[in-house]
Amino acid sequence: MRLSPTILAVLYSWTLVGCMNPIQFSEPRPEALLPEKWSAPGEMAAEGAAMKKTESEATTDADAGGDSPDDSIPSWIADFDDPKLHALVEEAVGKNFDLDLALARVKAARARARREGAGKLPDIDAAFSASRARNGSTGITVNNFDLGIDVSWEIDLWNRLDNAAKAAAVEAKAQELDYRMARLSLAANVANAWFGAIESGQQLRLAEKTIDSFENSLGAIEQRYRLGIGTALGVRLARENVATARSQREVRARDRDTAMRTLEILLGRYPSAALDIQRDLPGLRRGIPVGLPANLLERRPDIIAANARLLAADHRIAEARANRLPSISLTASGGTASGELRDLLRPDSLAWSLLGGLTQPLWDAGRLSANVEIARADRQRASAEYALATLRAFREVESALTAEVLLANQEAALNVAAQEAKAAVALAMEEYRQGLSDIVTLLSTQRRKFGARSSLLSAAKQRLITRVNLYLALGGGF
Repeated sequence: MRLSPTILAVLYSWTLVGCMNPIQFSEPRPEALLPEKWSAPGEMAAEGAAMKKTESEATTDADAGGDSPDDSIPSWIADFDDPKLHALVEEAVGKNFDLDLALARVKAARARARREGAGKLPDIDAAFSASRARNGSTGITVNNFDLGIDVSWEIDLWNRLDNAAKAAAVEAKAQELDYRMARLSLAANVANAWFGAIESGQQLRLAEKTIDSFENSLGAIEQRYRLGIGTALGVRLARENVATARSQREVRARDRDTAMRTLEILLGRYPSAALDIQRDLPGLRRGIPVGLPANLLERRPDIIAANARLLAADHRIAEARANRLPSISLTASGGTASGELRDLLRPDSLAWSLLGGLTQPLWDAGRLSANVEIARADRQRASAEYALATLRAFREVESALTAEVLLANQEAALNVAAQEAKAAVALAMEEYRQGLSDIVTLLSTQRRKFGARSSLLSAAKQRLITRVNLYLALGGGF
């Protein structure tokens, strides 16, 4: 059947339009709202640096860890004067199950990248067959042996396969960066849980001291009541103080139990609440340096991963567009056939064929166009996620820097409050014994003393947690 010149012209024009190859990374990239300096109080500000990355820069960042995810313990752990903390983080890294899940996702992403990359190379298949047949009418038995090799290859004229491979490779790198962020988060969670367990033990011991102190006061008040000096109301109030302290002691014991079991889960242990917890919170070996640069955020694994996924989305758009263009494939076959196995490799029995084909999609009810729109929407989502990740990082750093200053002021004030409350209790007890003040004043000052001490312990723990959160927000130490 011969096609009319008009139909041929239409087909030819469609092909030319398809061959224009409008594959360009022309989508706008999000601009990070990088501050010129941190707005947190104190002399911690520094000039900002651009967060925008090119494809080559992002690939370099993604490749920084080599062929396998980074296995080192974060260096900022050494900023806490606590040798046991390093051992706990090391144990968690080796046994934590959430980290195992992240590592499994890395392995799957790497395998997908290898699969996509293999599409650019030829497929080579070898086949061998042997048969034996007997003709019923002639009674002749015939042997037949076939040996052949088939080679097929799609010429990547429009870089469709190349873009698919690059997208998968960048996505694999993004998954590795997710793994690194999971390791960093795990170290931070272990440190915070460790500090929480120590502080809960301190609070429990403080609650037990509170009970002892209130029981001693109750004994003195009951003695005064038996001597006719005190009142029944004073005894009732003192007993209420003791009962409330005992109730608070159970709350602190429950908090300590929860903190220990939470830490054990992070360590990959059975949650038996059997950890050996030290008595005191560790100190910090150094403060925050002046002029903390904003470009430290560029090393955060989650930000680099978000940028990598944005680049992968660009490649997916190019791949989807290339699917609408003509594809060229080559197929080659060669082999031999013989009735005798020993003659199978004789050159005179060799046969071969070579075939080339071109395929141009003409009508698919909009499926390929929809794939392009899906890729563009995925790219828009990746762009928004990158911008949000950057803004969240800024917020986390700003909040941690601000909290560092405010908590230092709070801890100093609470330290004064605890000292004054301790002195007030001594004065209230002396005045009560001399009849110069009532029982309400004594019991109130006792509660304030232990309340101030409890708040001081909480503030000290929160300062350590805030420092951990700052390291996490910066993606590492200073």
